[in-house]
Amino acid sequence: LYVLYEQNGTIIKVQSGNKVMVALKPGIVKGAVDIAVNSRDTIFVVSSEEHRVYRVENDSTVIVIAGTKPGDNLVRNNVSALQYYLGNPIAIDVDNQWNIYIADERFGLIRRIKNDGIITSLVGTTNKIKNMTQLFRYRHGPQHARARVLRDMTVP
Repeated sequence: LYVLYEQNGTIIKVQSGNKVMVALKPGIVKGAVDIAVNSRDTIFVVSSEEHRVYRVENDSTVIVIAGTKPGDNLVRNNVSALQYYLGNPIAIDVDNQWNIYIADERFGLIRRIKNDGIITSLVGTTNKIKNMTQLFRYRHGPQHARARVLRDMTVP
C-alpha cells in the first residue's frame, strides 16, 4: 500500500507487518496530487503545480517522464510526452502493459503514454470532459479511487 501526502508530496509505503518506509521524501515534487504503482513496484507521481509526471527513482530522486513548460497550449498527439504541456494533470494510473494514463482537467482529456514515451489523447478529443474531478468518486475505497475510475474510462 502506498500513501501520498498531498500537502508536502511525501509518499510512504506500508509493507506487511505494518512496516513503514519513505518512498519519496517531502518537497521533492511540488503540487503532487496522485500516484500510480506498476507491477514492478515503480511509483509514478503527477504534479498539477509543476504540470509534469515523474517516475520515482529513490526516496530523493525523480525523473520527468511527461510534461514541459507552458507553451502554445495546443493539444498534440503522437509526440514525445516530454515535449507536451500538461495543463492541469489531476489523476494518474498505469495498466498491466505499463501504459500510463493521465487525466488533464484543463484540456478535459484522458491521455495515454505508451512504453515508447509517445502521448496520445484517448477521451475528450471531440467533447471536452467538464468537471473532471467529479468523475473520481471513491467507489472502490479511498486509495487510488481516482485512478481506478480513470482506468475504467479508458481501457476496455
